[in-house]
Amino acid sequence: MYEELNIPEEFLREEVRCGYTVTAKMKRVWAVELGMLHRFGQVCERYGLRWYAMGGTLLGAVRHKGFIPWDDDIDLLMPREDYNRLLEIGAEEFGEHYFLQTPCTEKGFFRTHAQLRDSRTTGAIRQDRNRDINRGIFMDIFPLDEVPDAERELKHHRRRLRKLARKAHRLTFRREYRSLFKRAVYALHEWLHFGKFSPKGAFCEFNRIAAEYAGKGGARVGHTSLSYRDAVIWNKEDWAEVEMLDFEMLKLPAPKGWDAVLRRHYGDYMRIPENKNGTSHGGVEFDPDRPYTEYFKNNR
Repeated sequence: MYEELNIPEEFLREEVRCGYTVTAKMKRVWAVELGMLHRFGQVCERYGLRWYAMGGTLLGAVRHKGFIPWDDDIDLLMPREDYNRLLEIGAEEFGEHYFLQTPCTEKGFFRTHAQLRDSRTTGAIRQDRNRDINRGIFMDIFPLDEVPDAERELKHHRRRLRKLARKAHRLTFRREYRSLFKRAVYALHEWLHFGKFSPKGAFCEFNRIAAEYAGKGGARVGHTSLSYRDAVIWNKEDWAEVEMLDFEMLKLPAPKGWDAVLRRHYGDYMRIPENKNGTSHGGVEFDPDRPYTEYFKNNR
């Protein structure tokens, strides 16, 4: 399950970190994610693709030398050129157990970024529980884009991407409704307001718009795929070089300017929060030992 990683037996035991109890089950979830991360690094090395730890994964590497104890996922960032190359080769390169999930590789799925899934496991957010998609434990992979320097242009760029993402989410997440009547109502609404529209088409258009400022000589880069707020827009020079950081039993590439990146994103990032409330995904159903096909057959 953990591929070629030599996971020590003691890593899989329940442990208290920073006053927070990490259960044995969550340790197994982490082990699955570390296996994915290891495999991802191998593929990127083979193709010469650049990537970085970001968000909670970068913060965990700096502050905890591993996972934030109350976190449950991996977040990675790739320069747009490398990210696009990953989308081209990923479907064939990760092996039979792993699945690079995008609207281009799975019908009815929509995110504004790619996810790598372990199909031998279960890791589904609430919105995906009843959807006919791969719901294995996942790792988020985001593009890092050059963004406008001018604030007025930046606001316009954000509005376009947010509008397109909302439109595609309305189209795909209506499928979570079990009521055929509700699905029909939402389908009619989409047809009347949006016309012919597909998640795959939206994903391609989203990536096209997000990458519009590539090579234009701007001084800033940003995480355009989710909230695209000021906290995730950085100076390009902060990402110009790489520094390897410890992360559990692995080493992860991080931007050399990780201090500026984290301060921009989190403020006083070394302070341990009082509220250690676990995942930010709004509840994930995990089973690191059973494939999602079996888990959801028995847990309706």
